[in-house]
Amino acid sequence: MAPRAADSTVLAGARVVLPTGTVEDGRLAVEGARIAAAAPEDARTVDLTGHWVVPGFVDMHNHGGGGASFTSGTADEVLTGIRTHREHGTTTMVASTVTGEMDFLARRAGELSELVEQGDLAGIHFEGPFISPCRKGAHSEQLLRYPDPAEVRKLVDAARGAARMVTLATELPGGLDSVRLLAELGVIAAIGHTDATYAQTVEAIDAGATVATHLFNAMPPIAHREPGPITALLEDDRITVELINDGTHLHPAVLELAYRHKGAGRVALITDAMDAAGFGDGSTSSARSRSRSATGSPGWWRAVRSPAPPSPWTPRSAGRSRSTGSPSRTSSGPSPPTRPGCSAWTTASARSNRARTPTWSSSTRTSSSRASCGGASGSWSRRPPEAWRARNEAMAVGPRHLGRPPSL
Repeated sequence: MAPRAADSTVLAGARVVLPTGTVEDGRLAVEGARIAAAAPEDARTVDLTGHWVVPGFVDMHNHGGGGASFTSGTADEVLTGIRTHREHGTTTMVASTVTGEMDFLARRAGELSELVEQGDLAGIHFEGPFISPCRKGAHSEQLLRYPDPAEVRKLVDAARGAARMVTLATELPGGLDSVRLLAELGVIAAIGHTDATYAQTVEAIDAGATVATHLFNAMPPIAHREPGPITALLEDDRITVELINDGTHLHPAVLELAYRHKGAGRVALITDAMDAAGFGDGSTSSARSRSRSATGSPGWWRAVRSPAPPSPWTPRSAGRSRSTGSPSRTSSGPSPPTRPGCSAWTTASARSNRARTPTWSSSTRTSSSRASCGGASGSWSRRPPEAWRARNEAMAVGPRHLGRPPSL
């Protein structure tokens, strides 16, 4: 049956990205909502000279948008977040959750699985609570847990076949067993928010891990005597690496480095977006949180959380210094843990054998300890205000940006 001119549109003049390469000054015939091989001569033509036509983006790491959180929003709110990203080119997305209580996450997995069954989502990704307190980013430290295989299995089962990926700090007790379990269940084990060494990361890959959660972010950097997880994840052809290509999380040279090592087939550009994604510049409020957007490129948003959450070692009553705006430190609050190994991660005697929570060990109570997660040494109280502000902004932002499309 020949296409009707009334239903056909030709997109002309754009650079068209195809599996085989890029076509300059391409012509793309669209019939209704589908791409057609041909169109009538009298079809309506839209001039897209200077623009790109690309396939729909697939986002495997996305926490929400349009004011909706995939972790806590209602079904209608989640659909709003999905529509927000579809308006900007993402046609397939996995809903990522953040650290929470186990029972809550299990219930949430069941709710999100219904949207997967309806075809609105491609699956569920659990980012937390099985991550390192040393590399927690924006996750709540009080809710972090060891990756006990039984609890990992609980979340996967609650998702009713919709679980696609679980991010783990595989160096923690139970980490490797959880990786093996996920591999057996056909769920991707991703290494992320980790403080693992190079050798520990290699061991996790051999156990079955196949993805690096937002490579470079929330993990130790490469050092000349400590190659760390980044080196292991880049050099192994079994690993697909997520990259947050928003112009903020990663320097262009770092993106190029990852691409040259992994190739297009093993690089996944992600947004790691959060609920404020899609609002543009300014301040926004919701019932769950207050967020603000920093200036970004036209049409794209870098959403951040404000104010910074209180640090576990700064008492809530201490608040912020009135003179500098930086967190004040009092003698009643424990100092940050020392590295390597993040000595803050201990078993809480008040919890069950499977429930682990980070507590401060008495050996870390010193005013000049090295900062948790590789911070500079020196007295915390002597840090200049600008250093505090930079540190706290980095902690508050975390990996929660909506990225722009790649430069093609």
